[in-house]
Amino acid sequence: MRLRFATTGLLLLLLSAGCKEQYTPQTGPEINPGPPLRVLPEIRVLDAGMTPQRPLRYSVEPAQTERVVIELARARAAQAGESGVASVLPPVQLEVQFGPVEATPQGWVRQPVQVTRVRLSQEAEQMSPVEREQLQKELAPLLNVRGWTDMDMQGRIRRSEFQAIADVSPRIRTLLGNIRTALITVPLPEQPVGVRARWEVDRELELSGVDVKQTVTYQLMERDADTLKLQITARQSAAPQAISGGRVEAYEASIIGSATVRLEQLVPYSEAESNSHMRISASAQGQPELIRVEGKTAVRVSPVESARPGHSIEIQ
Repeated sequence: MRLRFATTGLLLLLLSAGCKEQYTPQTGPEINPGPPLRVLPEIRVLDAGMTPQRPLRYSVEPAQTERVVIELARARAAQAGESGVASVLPPVQLEVQFGPVEATPQGWVRQPVQVTRVRLSQEAEQMSPVEREQLQKELAPLLNVRGWTDMDMQGRIRRSEFQAIADVSPRIRTLLGNIRTALITVPLPEQPVGVRARWEVDRELELSGVDVKQTVTYQLMERDADTLKLQITARQSAAPQAISGGRVEAYEASIIGSATVRLEQLVPYSEAESNSHMRISASAQGQPELIRVEGKTAVRVSPVESARPGHSIEIQ
């Protein structure tokens, strides 16, 4: 069989060499390959848990659509020498639509993502008119954010693309980044596991221009068919590094929360709290200055029908 293919190839070569007219191959339009593949996070099983141990895999139907509400609030305090300043982000609700889902040739699921509504808590009415207007302007670009992600059956994001995310302020992008990597996407281990199993997921992130290492630990507390109850803890840290206007000397953050993962659904329902500590060295009027920044954030992801009341200020 190999000899036959070789002889045929030789005849074609001789025939093409004897032709007077040379064939010029036609080039088709260049195809955009799309965004590059993501670097897969490392998933380490620390404890496979009790028996029976079974694989955990998502199974999402095509055309599936989900709508959730992400509720978040944040407080920060910065101190330099004898002076200090505090800032509060009153509770905000983001209504987000995931889907309709499409299957990809690789066997992944592509889920369009779009922020459809942004509402402020009535607590914002306690702010001055100028502060409230500034906050509304900061949140308004979220309504233009839309894109898609490709997720494999282990819950790992393989590729994604979003529009208008650059118009969102750095602090809001940081909040959403932490929510996505710790709560919205829950990567599952490759090997079978049982109740009480624990696994870790390592990622390298960029948060507000700071290169951060993040480790999220998931523990499977209960399993009822395709519904998982997880306890979530996470830690973030950053090595000393230069940033715009100064230098980060130290950064640490801790996150603790829980999630309900339904393997036939896209988005887990979850809630968590985080505390962060950062030291920044800067220069003020030619003199070195050390700034300490403390932050606390609360997040809840729930179905639209379970959203907490009291968020009546609609962002346009």
